[in-house]
This record gives sequence, structure tokens and C-alpha cells, in this order.
Amino acid sequence: MEQENLDATKLGKRLGKTKQAVYDMLAKEDLNTSILRDLSRIFNVPLTYFVSESLSPAEYKNRDLLMLCKSLVKNYQQRDEVMAQLVSMVSTEPQEENEEEENQN
Repeated sequence: MEQENLDATKLGKRLGKTKQAVYDMLAKEDLNTSILRDLSRIFNVPLTYFVSESLSPAEYKNRDLLMLCKSLVKNYQQRDEVMAQLVSMVSTEPQEENEEEENQN
């Protein structure tokens, strides 16, 4: 859940369950198959991700690569948001300075 930035409340909303129901599911040893299908859809992983006792080296590599890609995309999105804020701040400053100069003349 941490890797997807989901807390129990958000995950519960996506599953149509309460926060307490999510905690109860996490505490159980067995989960309903429909819940596992929903979780695989939410986290965009195959159903076997949750039920496989042991992953092959290739599956570990693919899972790790997927997590790295998601992290990279998130970082780029954050960078783009910061850049957009900086551009908007910089693009408004000259206008304000020009207006102040015109008001002084």
C-alpha cells in the first residue's frame, strides 16, 4: 500500500469497504478471491502476485522494474508540477515590475 501511496481509508474506498474492513482483511490469513482480483486491478499486478509462495528471479526482476518505473513516473510528475509553478511565478513577476514602473512614471 505504501508504494502506491494508499492508506487503509483510500484503499477501502477503492474496494468499497471501510477502513476497518481493510485492516481486518490484512490481519486474515485467507482472503476472498474477489478481493484479490480487486487488489490486483488496483495495484496493476497479476493475481499471482498475491498468491505465489515463491517468485522466479525473472518475476522478482519484473516486479522490481515495475515499482521503479512507477516511482520514476511519480518523480517526473512531481518535477513537472514544480516546474509549472516556477514558470507561473517567473512569468508574472516581469508584468508586476512593469506595472510598478509605469505607475511611478
